[in-house]
Amino acid sequence: MNQKRNYHLELLKQLHKDLANIVPKQPLFNHEETGVLERLDIITKQLESSDPDGMFEGQNWLNMFMTHNPNLAPTVPRELLWFFGGECLHFMPDDEIDKFQKLEEDEIYAEENGLEFDYQQAKASIFQQH
Repeated sequence: MNQKRNYHLELLKQLHKDLANIVPKQPLFNHEETGVLERLDIITKQLESSDPDGMFEGQNWLNMFMTHNPNLAPTVPRELLWFFGGECLHFMPDDEIDKFQKLEEDEIYAEENGLEFDYQQAKASIFQQH
């Protein structure tokens, strides 16, 4: 697993801890049988095992979570919205999307040119510039 994926997995695990202190052990989505924390566990395990369904399930979960729980939206790290993409990007302003796009472009450039790339350091630099 690469550095960026590990970083996002750690963000998911931290989100789980944060939500465990807030969310009751019951489903937050009326039509779901699985609780929000249990579903987050499943998604994290899928991503850890490189199950391709993990990204799709994560995007769906995060979109539903943000839509149905706007009061809990501040608990979600912004990087997870970008990581899962798709409908999750609707919860981000354009300037924030531009910054994450720049970060991704810098990472691709570094990879293509055999350069070292520190995701967290690059992110800090880009987000402090603007």
